Amino acid sequence: MMGERLRVIVALADAFEGAAVYDGLLSAGFDPAWCSNVREVGDAMRAQPFDLVIADVSLALDGRLQSEGRARNPLTPIILIGDPVRGLSAGAGGRCT
Repeated sequence: MMGERLRVIVALADAFEGAAVYDGLLSAGFDPAWCSNVREVGDAMRAQPFDLVIADVSLALDGRLQSEGRARNPLTPIILIGDPVRGLSAGAGGRCT
């Protein structure tokens, strides 16, 4: 739909970093939602569809972020922020430097 803002979940362990990403997305015209843990990500994605999840790699290490976060929409991309080695071991498909 034209004019619809993209919905993005921000789930970062560092509150300062998360607030900066949230504010940047909001300023750029996105519709961000803040989640502080994996359960909140799953609850948010079951409540409504999201276009993207930006999460701290530490939230993905046990695999719950991928399963809970994709329970409603398995095609929702998840961008992991943090240590690239930990991200790859958590199932990330690649990394950016």
